[in-house]
Amino acid sequence: MTNRNYTPVFKEGNVDLSEFDYPRWGDPSEDEIKLKIMKQFICFNKTSPSKKVLKDGTRVTKDSPDEDFIAYFDQKFSPLLPPEKEIIKRKDWATFETFVGESLEILHHPVFEKMAEYIRNNSVQQSDYLVICCCGHKKPYSTSEFFRGFTHPLKLEGMTHAYDLVVLSCSGVIPINEGNDFSFCYPFRQYDWNHGREHEKGIKEDAFEQRYFYIKEYLKTKNYKKVAISSRETGDTFIKIYNRLKEDFPDIQFMKVYDRQEVEDWITGTYGYVKGTKEFKMTETRTMLHPRVVTKILNFFYGSLPDVWIQYLKDFEERCAKKRQYKHKK
Repeated sequence: MTNRNYTPVFKEGNVDLSEFDYPRWGDPSEDEIKLKIMKQFICFNKTSPSKKVLKDGTRVTKDSPDEDFIAYFDQKFSPLLPPEKEIIKRKDWATFETFVGESLEILHHPVFEKMAEYIRNNSVQQSDYLVICCCGHKKPYSTSEFFRGFTHPLKLEGMTHAYDLVVLSCSGVIPINEGNDFSFCYPFRQYDWNHGREHEKGIKEDAFEQRYFYIKEYLKTKNYKKVAISSRETGDTFIKIYNRLKEDFPDIQFMKVYDRQEVEDWITGTYGYVKGTKEFKMTETRTMLHPRVVTKILNFFYGSLPDVWIQYLKDFEERCAKKRQYKHKK
């Protein structure tokens, strides 16, 4: 569930893009932005149509009037940043369609590259430890159920800054920790890139090199002792990133977590059966695996588990046992 009351905190500033020539949106209004985001979401997101309903019961489809799209945004999504808080001002925003799809032009767009530079120089390191995740469809990332699985349990146990968390995508490195959350900023809420289409469009290697450039340059500006790379994807992109980072940063300890076999093992341990990874979607089932992922990460970073986390795990295992009983009864 999206937390509409959440207020992101980040180092505010201004990225000047006046020297670059690209199609600009033209200082869009709040409603124009909401409408574009919602039309992209409604038309392409796989969320069940039964969930795309307003509070008054009106179903929202691709053919709905504009006011229904805007109402859906207001009711279901986190608010937009106020214009004055945007790091890239709206007058310099590219047309919405600019960042929908996969191409070399998008990959090397100056909006992405200048924003990545700003974050490298202005994001705040809050821990000696870093977790790198691959991107997801739901945005802003920090309010996504999947990414909150890495932070929310820790926050509940008073361990908010146990590690820093960033999302690595074609658009750059996006910090999403409380107090250092750039996921609400343009363009990270408005782009729609499908990692799975990179190969068919002949840009997989280019996309890999750009992602690697972003994370390599980011790490150069920080002073992390240990880095965990957590990727739920089944491809080799993050394995290659892991291997190359180990070579380029010998003073940092790296760990890779959350590969296909681990996912299947965790599902078996949690539910007592293996659900095929092809059918294994980002649902409650997947999110329930986060305590296992976080436990492995905490052990790597700290060498042991805090007492509060051990108690959290006991409670988690009790919930899993109840779920197993329920599944077997069905």
